[in-house]
Amino acid sequence: MDKYLQQILKEVNTIIIYCFLTFLTNLVAVLNFNKLIQVSIMYYWISFSFIHTFFILQLIKIQILSLKKYNNYKIVFYALIFLQLLFCIIDLLYSTYYSATCSNIVILLSSLFYFSLLLKSSFLFKFINHPGFILMKGILFSTSLITPIILFGNHAKSIFHGETYYIISLIGPISSTVLYFYFFKTVICFYKNLA
Repeated sequence: MDKYLQQILKEVNTIIIYCFLTFLTNLVAVLNFNKLIQVSIMYYWISFSFIHTFFILQLIKIQILSLKKYNNYKIVFYALIFLQLLFCIIDLLYSTYYSATCSNIVILLSSLFYFSLLLKSSFLFKFINHPGFILMKGILFSTSLITPIILFGNHAKSIFHGETYYIISLIGPISSTVLYFYFFKTVICFYKNLA
């Protein structure tokens, strides 16, 4: 099996596992909201932010290593996962929500790093229709949508009241929908390239 096909299979498997695990965590949140089970919202946020960070950074790592420009990203990847784990532990100990903020900032910076490497490469136009490029566009776009809401959510709650705040907070689910749309588009593009 050639390396390109192995990379595609890694990415598709990572996307499928990510979608399944986020579906399970969201299902737990819905069941908890409907009082069918009793799980602390803290555990939901911590597990979701860690799953989100781990799998999205895994996809970013695959893309960065495929550029063959920055082979030391594996060390950066493990350092970022450790940082996320540290924030999850802090959240558990002190009942805070820093892990969600850390998750989105780390993913946003990693995505921007990927695009900066891509812009420095001489074969930029080769990547425009590449499935990995489509995936990275989706990750960057959806993360840049939700990060301001996560960073300034409490401040926005004090400025906007009632219905206005809830309309603004709808950006969160829209961001997730955009991400899943790009995942779907990426998987379809992978299969088109295999044919």
